[in-house]
Parts: sequence; C-alpha cells; structure tokens
Amino acid sequence: MTMQSLDYRVVTQALEWLEEGRTVWLCTVLSTFGSSPREPGSLMVANDENRAHCQQLLEAMRSGELEIVRQIRLTDGVSWLEKAQTKGPRVVINEREETVCIRVGALSKLILAGYSSVAEACAGFAISLGYQVVICDPREEVTANAQLPEGAVLEAVLPSLYISAEGACTASTAVVATTHDPKIDDLAMMAAVKTPAAYIGVMGSMKTSRARAERLSRTGGLSQDEINRIHMPIGLHLGSKTPAEIALAIMADIVRVRRGRDLNEL
Repeated sequence: MTMQSLDYRVVTQALEWLEEGRTVWLCTVLSTFGSSPREPGSLMVANDENRAHCQQLLEAMRSGELEIVRQIRLTDGVSWLEKAQTKGPRVVINEREETVCIRVGALSKLILAGYSSVAEACAGFAISLGYQVVICDPREEVTANAQLPEGAVLEAVLPSLYISAEGACTASTAVVATTHDPKIDDLAMMAAVKTPAAYIGVMGSMKTSRARAERLSRTGGLSQDEINRIHMPIGLHLGSKTPAEIALAIMADIVRVRRGRDLNEL
C-alpha cells in the first residue's frame, strides 16, 4: 500500500472523528532512522481515547506485572495493551503489518523490613534506580532520627504485617531485611515467601543464615522451596564492609535478578 493511500485513510478517519464531535490529533513524521515502515511526511491520527489508553497503561504498571506490551497500529493510531509472554527487545517494528510493539516495565518497589544504616543506604540507591521505596518499622526509638532520601516512605508498622497486606507485594517487588533482629527479619521472611515478590533477601553471615534457615523451617513452618526463595546471605559477594558497600551489593543483586542474569553470567 502506497504512502498516499495510507495517508488518505488517515485523513478520512480524522474527518469521520471530527464529524462525530471528537478531538483529534493529526501527526506527521518529520524524520526517521534505521529501518522505518513510514517515511518522512507520513500521517497518523489519534483521538481522545488516548486518555483512556494512558489510564490503562498506568493501571497496568501499578499492577506489578513484570512487563506489559503496548501495541500500536501505525495506520490509524489504534493502540492496546497485552501481557508480555516472553523476553524480547524493547521496541519491535513490524513493517508488513505496520505495527509497533513497545515493552513497558512495571513499577518496581523495594520494601525494607526494618530501619538500619544499611536500609537507609539501600533506600538511597533504590530511589536513584527508580524504585518505589517503603521502609516498615514500628520502633519509634529507632526511626526517630532516620535520614531518609526524598521519595522514600516510612510506615510505622511491623514489616510482616505490611508485606502480607493485599497488594503490597507484586511480581516486581523486592523485600529486604537488614536489621539483625530475628523478631523483625524472620517474620518478614515468613510473610514474604507467601507473596509473588521477585526478590526476597535477609542480611547475615553464612553461619547466621544457616541458623535462620533451620529456624524458619522448624518454628516458621516454611518448606524447603520457600526457604530456597530467600537470598541469604543477601547481595553479591563484593567484600563489602561499610553500610554503603553492603547496600550496593544488595541493590546490585536485586538488579541482577530483575534483569534475569545468573550469577555465572557476571
């Protein structure tokens, strides 16, 4: 189909929408790069249903699906959302069908179970990486002088209660415990493994982690599969010592899992 015939369809559609009293946007391609299905000067028209599409897109990102796909038909601007089935490139242009497929990631969230100097550093890194950050800690004596980065939210509630609340954890959520307080850390892990959280981790040495695994099995009633979901010790083995270095190792491991990379690929 020639550019002229496609543009004829676009303008015809625009006039039909205008006659219905709808708002339309007539768009013109000014330049292209690489392999492009439409050359400069090509037309596209969109109507006010874009607002509904944007609302659907926002709701889908908030839902926590790991990835969703925007499908856009270039001939008339019609667009719709689909759940991503497999991994793939961010943008795919189908010249034959004249469609564009755009992958959109869900809003990532980090839940920090309890406040600590490491949690504070994690929050800073996570905010810079675009995560929604929530720190849960009911201990007023601990959080009174907390220095949180702008954008982080402090919830004065037991982490396990927040984590187990409906909708708190999705497939794009990471749950991290760094307090060294078993009453907080263990309960948070017990709650987190019952959710679809993509990453669950708790700080501690190898010896502490073995003791925690035994405790979670014996008193927490967790299965071996549930325990295997927990990254403990947490983070990449960078030889970290300071709170900032430990937080860096934690966030790097979270990003690794989010991007689907195995440790042996690093």
